[in-house]
Amino acid sequence: MRATVTVAAVTAGSASAASNWVVVDRFPVPTNIAVFVVVSGTANYTIQHTPSNVGLVGTSGVRVFNHETLVTLASSEDGNYAFPPAAIRLMSNPVTGASGNVEMTLIQSGN
Repeated sequence: MRATVTVAAVTAGSASAASNWVVVDRFPVPTNIAVFVVVSGTANYTIQHTPSNVGLVGTSGVRVFNHETLVTLASSEDGNYAFPPAAIRLMSNPVTGASGNVEMTLIQSGN
């Protein structure tokens, strides 16, 4: 699996903006997922995941958790998932003087 999503930077005083959920294929072995985030401009972001099946429950009622290290960051970073969540998304957090975009690319190993 390879997926890329982009979210615009959000200015202070506004609500956070989230990408659509990227559903993960949980069955390949190994199921390692690389996460790459590129910031252009001034932005702040958090990578989030859920164990909920977003295809069945939609966007309401989804339990959301933050990635262990990719939380409230303002620079381009990378990380990974050794164990698969059901879905992953990019959250753009409000920041003063926000401009530009945040882009997340996921690459999954396996069969």
